[in-house]
Amino acid sequence: VGRDGARQPLALDRGNPFYTRIGRISRFARAAFVAAEDQRFYRHRGFDGKQLRRAFLRNIAEQRFGRGASTISQQVIKLVYGRPSGLWSKPSEILRALRLEQMFDKDEILEQYVNRLPFGDQIVGVGRASEEYFGKPASQLSLAEAALLAGIPQAPSLTEPRRHLPRALARRNFVLRRMYEEGRIDEAAY
Repeated sequence: VGRDGARQPLALDRGNPFYTRIGRISRFARAAFVAAEDQRFYRHRGFDGKQLRRAFLRNIAEQRFGRGASTISQQVIKLVYGRPSGLWSKPSEILRALRLEQMFDKDEILEQYVNRLPFGDQIVGVGRASEEYFGKPASQLSLAEAALLAGIPQAPSLTEPRRHLPRALARRNFVLRRMYEEGRIDEAAY
């Protein structure tokens, strides 16, 4: 938001030839990224209280803190502003995600998300990843290709397919299973 309160687009490298509008990303890819990272993306307003509670209890049980339950909106905030540490980092992230959801619709947020994600080997954005890994635009990604790409950003250095194909395929299979369990694809597609 500008100083005058007017809505401003999220800053992104406007000269990036691989920036891909949401309408030019295959339906499989859109569904795969949501299934991989934030299954309730279209049902919450910036943070997922149910997932947050679940992650909090898991973190207490495992004696680790500050991990998990970030929505796609929260991840956009991290990708734009970095990952602060400290006690107030998660509440600050949630407040910013709530504001983001007030200013942009879900497709605009998803578009920003997939264009900012790291895909290993210094590849950023779904458009560039699609060209680098499959030699085609993101609009032409198949279900399996989309699921593979959606699986990379969680741990790009460990799932980059040219170096770690077995891990990339395992993560792809996880994304496909999640898509099936959520009803995003039918049994035949799975």
